[in-house]
Amino acid sequence: MIYFCLNILLTGFLLWFSFHVDKMFEKRNDEFINSILLLVVSVFFQSILLLMPYYDNPKIWLFLSKVELALIALFLVQSCFYCIRFPSFKKSGFLQFVKIVFMVFAVYLVFAHVESVTVSLTEGLTVVSAKITAGLPFTWMQLYKYLYLYALPGIAVLSMLLCSENRKSPLNRQKMMFNIAAVAVLEVVGAVLEFAATFIPVFIVLYPFCFTAYMLVLYRSIRVNVLFDFKYMVQKSMQVLFSFILPALLCGAGVALLLRFRSGRPAAYAILVLLVSALMLFFAVYVKKYFKQKNSSLNVMYEKQFEKDLASLNYNEGLDEVTGRLNALFAEKIGTSALDILMLSGSAEFETAYSSSGKSLSVPASGAAFDILLNMNRTVVFKNQLEIQHSLAGVKAEMTDLFNKTHSEVCILLVEGRHIFGMILLAEKRLGNIYTEYDFSVFSKLYPYFFVVGYYMRSVANESVVGTVNREIQMSEQIIRSIQENMDFIKNPKVDAGYLMVPAHNIGGEFIDFIRLTDERHIFVLGALSGKGITASMSMVILKSIIRTFLAETKDFKELVQKVNSFIRFNLPKGTFFAGVFGLIDFRDNTMYYINCGVPALFLYTQAYNNVIEIQGEGRVLGFVKNIDRLLKIKKVKLNAGDIIVACTAGLIESHSLRGETFGKDRIQKAITENLMYTSDKMAQFTYQNLQSFTSKELEDDISILVIKYLNR
Repeated sequence: MIYFCLNILLTGFLLWFSFHVDKMFEKRNDEFINSILLLVVSVFFQSILLLMPYYDNPKIWLFLSKVELALIALFLVQSCFYCIRFPSFKKSGFLQFVKIVFMVFAVYLVFAHVESVTVSLTEGLTVVSAKITAGLPFTWMQLYKYLYLYALPGIAVLSMLLCSENRKSPLNRQKMMFNIAAVAVLEVVGAVLEFAATFIPVFIVLYPFCFTAYMLVLYRSIRVNVLFDFKYMVQKSMQVLFSFILPALLCGAGVALLLRFRSGRPAAYAILVLLVSALMLFFAVYVKKYFKQKNSSLNVMYEKQFEKDLASLNYNEGLDEVTGRLNALFAEKIGTSALDILMLSGSAEFETAYSSSGKSLSVPASGAAFDILLNMNRTVVFKNQLEIQHSLAGVKAEMTDLFNKTHSEVCILLVEGRHIFGMILLAEKRLGNIYTEYDFSVFSKLYPYFFVVGYYMRSVANESVVGTVNREIQMSEQIIRSIQENMDFIKNPKVDAGYLMVPAHNIGGEFIDFIRLTDERHIFVLGALSGKGITASMSMVILKSIIRTFLAETKDFKELVQKVNSFIRFNLPKGTFFAGVFGLIDFRDNTMYYINCGVPALFLYTQAYNNVIEIQGEGRVLGFVKNIDRLLKIKKVKLNAGDIIVACTAGLIESHSLRGETFGKDRIQKAITENLMYTSDKMAQFTYQNLQSFTSKELEDDISILVIKYLNR
């Protein structure tokens, strides 16, 4: 029954495998999926045949045996013709005809010439058939075996070797080698199994495991989208040898040596077998861990380290150092052969600002493709996606021309609002690898870092912006201030909104942002990221950009804050947190919705009561808790004419005077009531002046003040 159970388990695995492949790949792999399904059915029939010794019904068993043998032949034909048609899988009437001939002949051979089939635990699987003719020593079953197990796979290998597409493309050549390796696995494992069956005949019923290994290697050929160099292949081969093959052989040898104890001392035998197995398992895990820690020549899963390196770019080092370092990162982590950064010039063209290969490029900025991509909120485009993604049909012609003209494979658009101010172009990978879906996912996720580099380059490109004294610090401050002040100011006549941001030490991590959703709905954000200096500032720039990116994905206010929390926790430097407030003003019904994310104070002045109250309530800073959903509370305030909203960061409240007193909330409330008649900007300015008079010294912390006066005109 053990062989029956093994075949049933294999049937279940192959059935799951077929669904997995069908879900992951496209229609061009239908032949591969059909091969798996044929194997599933054949293994199931063999499982039924293994019950033959327990039930006596020769006619039914003979019929089921013929079906099983026919299914195996059909599986081999289907899978071998998959290899023959690789890699283009173009339809061919001739190949289809030959394939049908092989299939029909297999069915004829089995049903017309197989005379009997028996299965027993001592003799294994025995198939009896007559000789083809009196003059030939071959039986029909031998012809079946030589034709479908040896000749057809050999034809598939020869076809792949002769295919010009395999010789021209390095990636296809590598995939072809995987396919040939799959056929080699089929033949070698099959030969080993047949050799073992000469000693233990029943082992022949394990042949489906040989077919499964063959299909798994073919599957690996489909999945591989990167070229491996010789060093990588040797390293992986050594890893497989020492992590799997060697421990398995040693474990098998150890169990064989211990067989002498099985009959006399079964308990000791069981304990020793478990010890040997545990020792080999420990050895395999240790070796696998060793190879994983050892640096390979191609780090395929590079996202975390790439992000860490991008976050560590030092913008105080100057333009040449930043761009050179970026190029080195792309070359090291992705294998990019060249990097070009183009910036929008005054002549409405994108022109080269940096080129690792010394190229001078110029791309018109007026193309319709850019508008289409902006409408799609698409900032990353791969050349190889233009052929397979229907959503890119409208930009296919223009983007193909751009890629061909610039000799690039990837275009990363640098977008500010609805304006493209630059692009990063990546050439082909050094080893001829294609850019994969994994690359696309990483580039899209890390887009804010590329945006920062582009914004940095745009700002320093105009040398008049930069002074000659403390050049790098002034550049950083210029960039951060310009990004901080880049917002969708509220132009609705119902509102007068103003703000003030004063860093304590040139630059910091505080920011205020207004984001227009519609003419009647605006979002505002005020907050501070932990940390000081350029690191906090870069985190602020990234967060401000990603909030707008998330708004393109979700229209749910609470979900937006949840996404921001996850981004801070998993993508910004470890230990970063955000304390602030997210607000949404709906002018249609004069309502403000807000979520307190640790803002120290949110005040509401109501004209009806001529009073200032705190409305922030309880809140949680973002970035500490993984799942913050249950901690976020959306609150609602009805706004009337003359009402005023004031929010500020901790730097205003907690600043100290020379005598050690804190500025406190009472002084802020007093400043609000004393300056009601002024505009929102002046209210923020006067509050800050009160702080300066109170402290009579340099600022201890960054100051941010947001004032929204509701006019309701």
